[in-house]
Amino acid sequence: ATAELEHALGILARETWETENHKDGEVKEMCEIYMQKGCSKEDALTTLSIMSKYKDLFIEHMLVMEHGILPPDADDKWQPLKQGVVCFLAFAAFGMIPLAGFIVVYMIGGNSAAGDLSATLGLAYGLTAATLFIMGVVKAKLTGQSTPLRSGIMMLVNGTVAGGVAYLVGETLVSIIN
Repeated sequence: ATAELEHALGILARETWETENHKDGEVKEMCEIYMQKGCSKEDALTTLSIMSKYKDLFIEHMLVMEHGILPPDADDKWQPLKQGVVCFLAFAAFGMIPLAGFIVVYMIGGNSAAGDLSATLGLAYGLTAATLFIMGVVKAKLTGQSTPLRSGIMMLVNGTVAGGVAYLVGETLVSIIN
């Protein structure tokens, strides 16, 4: 997130300088983009000539149209840290779900039940699969997607493949080391 913010701020600074020092060139550059999208040259020049009178609006518009990025919020320098904390807390919370299967089996059956590794792994995977599916459905609902079941299935498949590959890599490394 920090690199993304720094990148966007760099582009913003460059476009600001170019607008302040070569405004006509920036208008022509944006005119080309408008014409590629089907605007006539006349309409594009008229629209952009008016818009370029409003420097901040014009620069923000260039960031979106020319670079495909939203204007950065330079005032919120803590945003990357906030995103990192949220990511860590989600990782910690959801990372406990597979362990919950082991904990539940141990609490119910003690050491004797914990010895049945296939049942314990099955419970851990079942809890994880349910959580992945629910996370996919919730993600779809929060982002306004029209296919929450598809999103849940995709999250489940991606998580299963990622977990399976991680398990295989671990097993391979153990066999190489031993």
